[in-house]
Amino acid sequence: MSGQKHKISIGYTTRLFSDGLEAIIERFENFSVVFTSPIGKELSNKLTNNLFEQILILQVNCPSMRDLDQIKKLIESYPLLKILLLSLLPRTNIGFVLIESGISGYLLQSCAKEDLLLALNKISENKPYICSDITQNLFKGKKKDHDKKDYDLTDREKEVLSMLVSSHTNKQIAIKLNLSENTVKTHRRNIHTKFGVSNLLGMVRYACRSNLIDFGDDGYCLVCPYVN
Repeated sequence: MSGQKHKISIGYTTRLFSDGLEAIIERFENFSVVFTSPIGKELSNKLTNNLFEQILILQVNCPSMRDLDQIKKLIESYPLLKILLLSLLPRTNIGFVLIESGISGYLLQSCAKEDLLLALNKISENKPYICSDITQNLFKGKKKDHDKKDYDLTDREKEVLSMLVSSHTNKQIAIKLNLSENTVKTHRRNIHTKFGVSNLLGMVRYACRSNLIDFGDDGYCLVCPYVN
């Protein structure tokens, strides 16, 4: 198939990942990488200086609300831009919001190069493309969250849990919540029982994997031991 190649730009968080991605795309017949840039001001400047219609591949390791805000700003600032997001599997609560943010496609970083080519072809035809693994896992997670009904934690237990996940000690929690340390310990034991775990690590891991804690802009570390 001949004709003008579709222009691809890459916004990255990991340079080696971007280099590998560029090498793969350059082998595709109908696509060409015009520039790569770390995500941030430099990326915005390059997009401003290249105001043609293009596909931006945005590599984000663990999507957070900060990344969502960045995506929305890019869509508002560059209406001709089509964004293909590449990330690890997102948390359920942000995954659906990302899909509805206006992006044109969404792939997992674990996808094969054939999936990347399929996504780029679909997006170049103005058709959205979402990796099936993403939607399946998101809906599975949403059903699980709904079925567990917030795990029957009391409001006080939720406060204690949130502070434990943030590395507060029993004494610090007692002072902040105006409780005795024994009362805090009782809440911890109750949470352990409801989660079916026996220690703090198990509690934190359970809370993270079940989306019980809102981390705001912090998101997750790439190698978070709690969510993998």
